Amino acid sequence: MGFTAKDTATSVKALNKSILGLPTSLDSAVQNVELLASSTDDIKKSQKIFRALNDGILGFGGNADQVNTAVIQLSQAFAGGRVMAQDWNSMLNAGLGPALNAIAKKMKLTSKQLRDGLSDGSVSVKDFQDQLIQLDEKGGAGLKSLQTIVKDSTSGIGTGIANARTAVVRGL
Repeated sequence: MGFTAKDTATSVKALNKSILGLPTSLDSAVQNVELLASSTDDIKKSQKIFRALNDGILGFGGNADQVNTAVIQLSQAFAGGRVMAQDWNSMLNAGLGPALNAIAKKMKLTSKQLRDGLSDGSVSVKDFQDQLIQLDEKGGAGLKSLQTIVKDSTSGIGTGIANARTAVVRGL
């Protein structure tokens, strides 16, 4: 895909660290980052976008399948430079509503204005991606960081079992 071996190795290492303790397999995470990287042309940023989506969806009660579906749809939207209504609905269906509301607040918009702006191009996909990454890392607009939210919400027994399965696969 045109990325250096060093950048790829660094991204895989960061990716592996970001999913540790979560019910996300490394294979699935790598595939999702590849999809995003094909639309952003930036493997480091794609890894951060994936982490934010994974953290947000899992943190608000979603599952790995919802993460995969959202990434597929959003990578296509990002490649086109616009997030259309069906893409927005996919994010809502995956449980990202609180994150989208926080991003809108941080951008001094309503959720409807953010949705419409992403659809008509008045809000850039790049700005949206940057805000999503920032929300994942630092939080904002009354929301803890998505990294904190996912750690708090995935500490239950069901997640523990899924994590054990993932750890066995990783070990093998």
